[in-house]
This record gives sequence, structure tokens and C-alpha cells, in this order.
Amino acid sequence: MKNPTLLFPALFATALALPAVACLPGASLDKSKLVSTASFDHGCPKEKIDVVSEDDHGMDGTGNYLLKVCGSDKRYKRAGTLYYDADKGSPIPGAK
Repeated sequence: MKNPTLLFPALFATALALPAVACLPGASLDKSKLVSTASFDHGCPKEKIDVVSEDDHGMDGTGNYLLKVCGSDKRYKRAGTLYYDADKGSPIPGAK
């Protein structure tokens, strides 16, 4: 490489862009929001809710989660930044 100083602006721009992508809403599991939603839905204290398994699809904005909610297994789904009980169906009209 003849002029390594040309590489520094590209590296700097990449370093700035990566954290921004990671912070996009809906880019990954928001565990506290999922637990809060399940707590509200089932009247169960947050301390009694555990995420057993997760199949998060990241930037696709979807995911499937198995939670233990006050001793009962509950399946949740994600649509963007919205989490919902899969057994109750999507609160979004026309979505599955």
C-alpha cells in the first residue's frame, strides 16, 4: 500500500457507522421490553419471568421467544419493536 493515510478516513467512517446500526429500533432483542410486556400481559412480576430460548432475526425485525412466566411456558413473537403473546395472535391487523 503506497499511502496508508488514505485508509484512515474509511476506517473512521466505519467505526462511526457500526454503533449507529446496532442502535436501530427493532435491530435486536430488547429483553427488558419483552419481560415488561409479558409481565403486563399475564399479571406476573418481572422477577418471575425468564427468557428460556430466543430465535431473534435481528435486522429482519422479527423473532420467536419462549418465556417461563410464573411457572408457565409462554410463546412470544416480535414485530419490529412490538412484542406479543403468540397464542393471542398479532395485534397488527393483517399480520400473522
